[in-house]
Amino acid sequence: MDWHHNLRIASLSIYNTYEERLTYDGSVRTICGSVDGRYFAYTDTSNDNNLHVLDLVDSSKNKTYALYMPSIDGGDTTSLLEYADVMDFDISNAHVIFDALSNFQLGSTAYEFWSVGILDIGTGNVSNLISAQPSGVDIGNPSASSTQDWIIAVDVIDNNTGMCETRVVNLQTGKSGLVGEQLFVEQPGAESLNDGLGWPTFNGDGTYVALQYKQPGEVEASVIKVPISADSDGTVAGDFSHAESIEYNAYRPRYYRSGQSGGQAHIVVSSNTLDFGSVLVGSSAQRLVTVGNTGSYPLMITGYALSDSVQFMHDGGPIEIPPGYQMDVSVVFTPAGEGAQSAVLTIQSDDPEVPEVQVNLAGQAYTDGSAGGGGNTRRGCFIATAAYGSYLEPHVMVLRQLRDEHLLTNGPGRAFVAAYYRCSPPIASFIAKHESLRTATRGVLTPVVLVVQYPEPALAIFLAVAGGGLVWRNRRSACRKSRG
Repeated sequence: MDWHHNLRIASLSIYNTYEERLTYDGSVRTICGSVDGRYFAYTDTSNDNNLHVLDLVDSSKNKTYALYMPSIDGGDTTSLLEYADVMDFDISNAHVIFDALSNFQLGSTAYEFWSVGILDIGTGNVSNLISAQPSGVDIGNPSASSTQDWIIAVDVIDNNTGMCETRVVNLQTGKSGLVGEQLFVEQPGAESLNDGLGWPTFNGDGTYVALQYKQPGEVEASVIKVPISADSDGTVAGDFSHAESIEYNAYRPRYYRSGQSGGQAHIVVSSNTLDFGSVLVGSSAQRLVTVGNTGSYPLMITGYALSDSVQFMHDGGPIEIPPGYQMDVSVVFTPAGEGAQSAVLTIQSDDPEVPEVQVNLAGQAYTDGSAGGGGNTRRGCFIATAAYGSYLEPHVMVLRQLRDEHLLTNGPGRAFVAAYYRCSPPIASFIAKHESLRTATRGVLTPVVLVVQYPEPALAIFLAVAGGGLVWRNRRSACRKSRG
């Protein structure tokens, strides 16, 4: 966000530096993003107590929270939160840590102070960093640890002494350790970068805290980094004697870890092999492969490819899988000829590390009826499957319906189906290997499919054609008699 309260996006890559302005209305005041890239939180320039969280995966879950601060003195007194300012997501992506300006009335005296709250974006509940904040003390500029979700850094300003301490707080123990301290210089009427605040930020592996620091006697501030470590009771503190200067005349540091983004999709499959077992030629066996996303960012399945699309088919298509979710893809094997059959199903996605996953498909086809079935088997229409390319193709399904509902319900029909299953497998296998024969077979079968699918219109057309033929024949006969 720039000084005019507009959002800007900037590349952190040293190979592709650019900056782009995203908003122009000057309505955004402070922002932060979750580690996994899913959530974006911001406050606006209305300076109210609302904090807006956008779900970049599911916009229906966008939400505005009315922030508040619970009791600050252990009793019945509650503060009125005016507005939130600096904020940060913890590494669990479930909490926003924020500082806010609040006020409350105690008798005839009004108090105004800065404090730090922790918002649970799942429940909307807010908890205080410190339940009973001392009078004259402001706490702000929170920064979440990049490695532990119970460690945060804050600035603690003691208005009684004029000192600002940058401290690391352990939320589990409630204890804090000192990282650095400096003289706080408030400049009324204007926001100053050179104000003596620390503005802490953790480095990528949680071993340093960088802060803005003004040396005594210096005019401008510098950015320094202070090594931190935890003692035996979990209290994290800095070793200021080994602080290192990063940049002079610099302000408000922010660590960003270069390299792979924290928000990344990762594809997994339930198995890299699907075995269909023994399947009668022309029948079909179905297996499922489960595709999941164990990453922290939505996974986009972009496509599927089959090395043999005649005997194998699938029902997968482009789809987005949210983090932690999975889906089943049905794979059907309909052998057109005897022997061992195999293919490879390639699943393509936007996983940056594994853009393609291959699943090996295998089955044993037989024709003599002596081999064991392959589990979930269904007898198919051999020639129709070879012609249309899939056991689940709508035309094939209509012909299966004709077989099941009309032919197999009577003796002559069952005899015809039995003869068909004895003779058609080699014919189907031959047709499947020649595109011209597949086209010709479709031309023969399609009228049959239409008659089965639409019997009444087909009968009407037949009667109309037959009736027209009779009329034409009668007229021609009449013409011959008149000539005679």
